[in-house]
Amino acid sequence: MRYVPQTLLLSVLLLPIAVRGQQTQAVFVGNQGNFSDANGTVTVYEPPTGAVTQDAVPDLGTLVQSITLDGDRGYVMSNTAGAVDVFDLATHDRIAQITGVADPRYMAVVAPGKAYVSNLFSGTVTVLDLDAHAVVGTIAVGFNPEDVAVRGGQAFVANFGFGSSTTVSVIDVATDQVVETMDVGCHGPRFLDVDADGDLWVVCAGEVQYNADFTQIVNVVPGEVVVYDADGAEVARHALARTTGSGAPGTEVFGQDVYYDPLTEEVFVLAGEEVLVFDAATNAQTGAVPIPGETQSGGIAYDGIFDRLYVARVTGFTTAGFVSILDRNGTEVARFEAGVIPASIALYQPGVHVATEAAAAVPADFRLEPNYPNPFNPATTMPFVLARAGHVSLTVYDLLGRRVATLVDGVRPAGRQAVVWEAGGLPGGVYLARLRAGAFTQTRTLTLLK
Repeated sequence: MRYVPQTLLLSVLLLPIAVRGQQTQAVFVGNQGNFSDANGTVTVYEPPTGAVTQDAVPDLGTLVQSITLDGDRGYVMSNTAGAVDVFDLATHDRIAQITGVADPRYMAVVAPGKAYVSNLFSGTVTVLDLDAHAVVGTIAVGFNPEDVAVRGGQAFVANFGFGSSTTVSVIDVATDQVVETMDVGCHGPRFLDVDADGDLWVVCAGEVQYNADFTQIVNVVPGEVVVYDADGAEVARHALARTTGSGAPGTEVFGQDVYYDPLTEEVFVLAGEEVLVFDAATNAQTGAVPIPGETQSGGIAYDGIFDRLYVARVTGFTTAGFVSILDRNGTEVARFEAGVIPASIALYQPGVHVATEAAAAVPADFRLEPNYPNPFNPATTMPFVLARAGHVSLTVYDLLGRRVATLVDGVRPAGRQAVVWEAGGLPGGVYLARLRAGAFTQTRTLTLLK
């Protein structure tokens, strides 16, 4: 423990401290499997121990399209089974199966207990009641819908159209009605994300156009990344180079090729033999991470706590693939075996709802609110508000600058929340609580009576 003179206390409290957040507890990999064999599986990798579990949700008997995590539940889009399988994230036990979902592709939780699932070949979105594990409606959208993203009370659906479409359907979550069809001006919108500023990111795969009998390529349309602000105005557009059959997201394997990390506020786009990196705050491309080796890539995820990029690697339609764990320079620091055609990667970080959770307004600022009671003995409640999800530390110091308690040190979701400080073992006096979230820091005085 380091002792700090009282005169230096204020400067010490305001200095940024390098801390590590709560480590990702598990990495869930959805392995598509071979279509004719219906042998899709789920692989679970545990970063704290390095343990790997194959076929973690047994007896799926389907083509696995994607995995969505929300709270303590995982959802497998079981495409050829026409179902969504629900499992417990801690035990991997299957809790329920929601049947009657036509060719499920991607899922987003659009409000508490409510989700939308895109139906890959049906031109529709299925509405799910997650509490009852039941289908409660269907919404007609565009051709070949893929990714779904949520902003406020609206859901956005990418109408891929196998590269021929240029539209995104906008659904009012309260009424389940399509209220707008956006023409995004690029071919094959496949992936969508909403960043911390409320900007909508649309990633288009482009299109390879053939002659009438599909014997000759007549045109290659490159993919693009298009960004719209909360008012619907286009604020950025980036071209994605595409050669025949490669170089753009989704050209090789139907994997989850785009990932938004709220901690670093970056968007990662798999494009050919590299992952492009975009700053979501400025909407500019800031770099690229090369992917080592020649094994085809099938999906990505990024752990912003430890700066690790997970890249699914596809070795064939009947052989087990693997997942490369890369640093920001593209160096493989570890790998683990997966199933056949790994294509969807979801990170389980307790306290963070990976799926969009609610249509409620997100707080506009960060703040550490006054604790209550104050003065107190022996416990006090310390509320705080986060404008967006991210790494948070809430620590308590005495007047000599000694840290006496760490109440929060990890990833927390956006919104108002609180922790209780039990200070019964400490002497009475004045203490200082400091909240740090990104560049934000606030300190409050606490008085413990004895």
